[in-house]
Amino acid sequence: MNAIVLTRIASVILGLLYLASGISKAMDINGFADVIARYGIPRLRMFAPFIIGLEITLGIGLLFEVYRQRAGLLSLGLLITLTLIFAFGYIFLNISDCGCFGDVISMSPTVALFRNILMIALSFCIWRQPESQTSKAILKTFFAVILGIITFVMTGFEMKNTYVEISVHEGMNLNNTFMRPFISLNKDQLFFVFSPACPHCQQVTPTINTYTETESVDEVVGMYPHTVSAESLREYRKKLTPNFRTIAVTKESLHSVTHTLPTILLIRKGYVVKIYMDNIPGPHQIVASYNENSLMGNRASQLPSVFRYFSSIK
Repeated sequence: MNAIVLTRIASVILGLLYLASGISKAMDINGFADVIARYGIPRLRMFAPFIIGLEITLGIGLLFEVYRQRAGLLSLGLLITLTLIFAFGYIFLNISDCGCFGDVISMSPTVALFRNILMIALSFCIWRQPESQTSKAILKTFFAVILGIITFVMTGFEMKNTYVEISVHEGMNLNNTFMRPFISLNKDQLFFVFSPACPHCQQVTPTINTYTETESVDEVVGMYPHTVSAESLREYRKKLTPNFRTIAVTKESLHSVTHTLPTILLIRKGYVVKIYMDNIPGPHQIVASYNENSLMGNRASQLPSVFRYFSSIK
């Protein structure tokens, strides 16, 4: 098999990967935008439609093999940049979701890294192989760019029209929110916002179980998107055996609580005591984070220290 055929195969594989990545991100544009915002600069969300449009353009261009060397070089630069950004987020910001395929396909950081390495290798091979353009190259390029622009515009409008602003904050009363039916005013509760298919959510589930095992709270409640498949939920329960009850909630409702998975909310008497996102602490870490001098009376001293701080709330 000669180099030309191998390069053609590499272009098709890489093009299909870009199309799968771009289309899956477009299916949940706000989810992908939220992953970008977790790097500490919320305004970076606006780049989500641009990245999706660029991936669609590259995917079509590589399938058509138009300006192949330039497409390979652009792909190489893009992948190296995104891989370095993800590595920084994983090491320093505890971001384990690369957002590579949106919510359609969840992958661990290790799998995401190997995927990027494969795509970088394919891009390098494509870039190194000389190309010969046909008379239809300009027409094919025009088609790829137009399709990318259309994707950019459509996903931009979708992100703007479907974005749900977070309305649940620390210290607020949840009686007037969708969470009211799940709140027990006489219990100290922990709400775990997760997705059964999310690798990081799976990773912290044993930590969530310890809240029940150590009786650090009276009740743990898991909330997951109602769009999750029954098979995914069944596999999650079989693999991780959560010891808390779970509730299916609309994605819009969950997005009003958080744009980051996993997230936990500590609730006392219907009030939000504390919200932790992504980097979920265990019971002992939470206890250590509060000043023991904030005790307020005998009743307060019997509560887990995470709730003593708010024992004055009536």
